[in-house]
Amino acid sequence: MGGEAGIGKSRLVHEATRHADVPTLTGRAVYTAGPVPLRPLVEIAATAVRRFGLPDPAPLGPYAAALGGIVPEWSTELTHDVTGPVLAEGVLRLLATSTAS
Repeated sequence: MGGEAGIGKSRLVHEATRHADVPTLTGRAVYTAGPVPLRPLVEIAATAVRRFGLPDPAPLGPYAAALGGIVPEWSTELTHDVTGPVLAEGVLRLLATSTAS
């Protein structure tokens, strides 16, 4: 969802998730010094870890290391060379693992 600041985007999302009959997580796409790739997904993943706890990294396979920037316990030397698609897949797998329990 996009639009000018102050038109009620966050309020709309808040109200929709408040009335949803399923668990929801949200992330913001704030433009600071420049665009942050996949920032909403990264925020959602970090929220999932805080809310549901740290899942077992085994089901994530090699994607656990890709999430080292979000989950410091999984950080490796490979964490810094993560591409957008690899990070996105890691976040999706993390969310599936986190919310399945």
